[in-house]
Amino acid sequence: MPDDRPVKLVNVGTGQVLEAGPGGTLADTWRRSANDASQRWRFSRVDGREHLWELTNVDTRVALTEDLTLAADGVTGRWRVIPVADQEFAIVSAASGRALSSAVDDSSYFHDPRQRWKITAGNAEGPTRAVFTLVRDEEVFLPIWLRYYSRFFAPQDIHVLDHGGADRFADEYGFTRIPVDQPVFGAEWQREVIQRRQHDLLDRYDVVVFADADEIIAPEPHTGDLGDYLDNFDDDFVTCQGYELLHVTDSEPAFDPEQPVLAQRKHWYRNEIYSKSLIARVPSLWNLGFHHRLDQRTNVDPLLHLLHLHRMDYGICLDRHKNRAAFPRAEKDRARGWGYQNRITDPAGFREWFYQDSCGGGTIQPEEIPPRWRTVV
Repeated sequence: MPDDRPVKLVNVGTGQVLEAGPGGTLADTWRRSANDASQRWRFSRVDGREHLWELTNVDTRVALTEDLTLAADGVTGRWRVIPVADQEFAIVSAASGRALSSAVDDSSYFHDPRQRWKITAGNAEGPTRAVFTLVRDEEVFLPIWLRYYSRFFAPQDIHVLDHGGADRFADEYGFTRIPVDQPVFGAEWQREVIQRRQHDLLDRYDVVVFADADEIIAPEPHTGDLGDYLDNFDDDFVTCQGYELLHVTDSEPAFDPEQPVLAQRKHWYRNEIYSKSLIARVPSLWNLGFHHRLDQRTNVDPLLHLLHLHRMDYGICLDRHKNRAAFPRAEKDRARGWGYQNRITDPAGFREWFYQDSCGGGTIQPEEIPPRWRTVV
């Protein structure tokens, strides 16, 4: 049941969010994510014995009435919150017994999902946000990913699509685990499952971040951290600047998981292939690999980096390639060379790829990582 914290009211039937519009009425067109205070509501108990609640808009600070205006008027501004199904509620007028509904023909019966609501967390201080990834056998990269993003997201707002192996980390990090089963991996399947999850999460959160298990999104340290960035993010989407870490085996030891990543590596290089649009407030459609949007639009922020850790350690990278090469891959992927870089295992070919093949992102030209980045991840 609700308490007096700000919440969002998400309609079960449509996925839309209840929003207060101008002029003291509900907005004519409901939005699909709560991006401002006009779409957040505060339940306040006004009669404990009768279990009556007042539903007050966080933005206008006035109450929702039975005629769906925003001016409390006695009992018409009082509501009963009735559990209907798991995490679904009917919000019923105390005056008439009619249910708050996104349907035209309101009634006191809750058979139509448009008369049922999910009461989800809201935050009057800033936008709600989630991060998610899809993983399989990422015993090295997933802990790094979880430690980093756990600094900026609550455990329940970290969603891991588990294609295998993530369950071993669930107790320690408490993330939301979603098992997925796909016996033959394919790039088109990967894109579909990621897009669908992003769209679903945007029905519940203001801002959604997607990042592969070897991808760390971070702003320039002098501008603040990722949490600060997301607190102030108000674009539809943003395009990160891609940088790849590079393990120079002649001068750097093997990766130590007990030490910060960037404290162990001195070089990265710009790679435009990893300049991805991965933070969004609106649903995205991507090309395969998520390197570009289907509409080819970008919104580049030169101060926002995507750090690709794929090559942070030579030996770990080679073992990862062997694992991926052994897993069944869709024939279409093999025929078209999709994801070829993840399946190079021949020692000579791997070394050539590691230091010379940027996978279409231009020549590998290592640069020294500025000291200010050393403690970011």
